[in-house]
Amino acid sequence: MFATVLTAKDTTGDPSQGALKSPIDYTLIWTSKGLNVSQREDGYIWLPIPPNGYKAIGHIVTTSPVKPSLDKVRCVRSDFTDLTKVDKWIWGHKMLTSTSIVNLHTIKPKGRVLSLPAGTFLARNSSNTHELACLKMVKNNPYSAMPNSLQIGEMIQAYAPWVYFHPDEQYFPSSVLWFFQNGVELHQPGQIPRPVINDGDNLPNNGGADDAFLDLPSDQPNKERVKKGFLSDAVVYIHVKSALGGTCTDLAIWLYYPFNGGGKFQLGPFTIDLGIIGEHVSDWEHITLRVDNFHGNLRGGVSISTC
Repeated sequence: MFATVLTAKDTTGDPSQGALKSPIDYTLIWTSKGLNVSQREDGYIWLPIPPNGYKAIGHIVTTSPVKPSLDKVRCVRSDFTDLTKVDKWIWGHKMLTSTSIVNLHTIKPKGRVLSLPAGTFLARNSSNTHELACLKMVKNNPYSAMPNSLQIGEMIQAYAPWVYFHPDEQYFPSSVLWFFQNGVELHQPGQIPRPVINDGDNLPNNGGADDAFLDLPSDQPNKERVKKGFLSDAVVYIHVKSALGGTCTDLAIWLYYPFNGGGKFQLGPFTIDLGIIGEHVSDWEHITLRVDNFHGNLRGGVSISTC
């Protein structure tokens, strides 16, 4: 498990309406005191009460029933914040039926491109429905802090993964263009299957998912050849996009496979072939790398998925 929390300082130079202000008080959200839970000492979760025109970004956790010092945390001026929504459940009982039960969730922006979470959590029990704010970028352009083409190339060189294939692998990636140029067929309802032209010139560009599909060549020798892909012609497709309000850049790295073979089940030292289960034409595999725009380091984790 990993987590990141943003830190900030006030550079406005305005003592009365600065970007950050101390809370005016705290509300106790929950305590473990007297509960039958595994703990070394009692815990207390506090919600800062912000002054007018400011928002609380997170909670304070202590081991004392005494309210924390007002200097322990800062609230953020409202025009630098945005609305949030509950994201992932972290810890708790999930069913809120008592004030002695608490649930902790991560939070994320409600949808603005220029907003980003501060990395804090939201604590709630059955008696409170308060919300926390997230931060909002001052600049209106989410791409203002993104790297240029040269820097993106350096990031790819530094962080892109190596791909290793199993010695028994039968189906390899290729480029999409190679797939198109080697007899792949376009199928549409009420029409005779026909080859894809050039780099997909005759592919439909609207309609639903059931209006057309691609299949391997109909003649068996070509079908088996295209199934195997063509590693020498394989390319990597990289989608570069802004993330976390423009503070990070995501590199989505894609590989295309003409064919995905049947699945296998590993049972101890034994590998069980599942036959045609899982077989399908065309398979995209991707890995997403998140890079910090201000320090250039790989941030957090890496997500891997298939399509």
